[in-house]
Amino acid sequence: MRIRDLHDGFVDSFKQGYNKTAPEPVDPTVSSTDTKQSVFSMLDPRDTKKILANIINAQPLDARQMSLIKKMYAKL
Repeated sequence: MRIRDLHDGFVDSFKQGYNKTAPEPVDPTVSSTDTKQSVFSMLDPRDTKKILANIINAQPLDARQMSLIKKMYAKL
């Protein structure tokens, strides 16, 4: 076996691997099952708005709103 044969074999293998399509890059906007989501994403935006409005206006939260807040707090 000659050194040239080894070199040509290496170059051919490199070219075959290089010409293959590269894996597509991961889109950061698409969530996967491994990514951690915000605890606020578990609430409906309308509920969140009502809860925050009650807190800002110093109004008491009803039982449902309080349970949602407690669930969020537990996940933090």
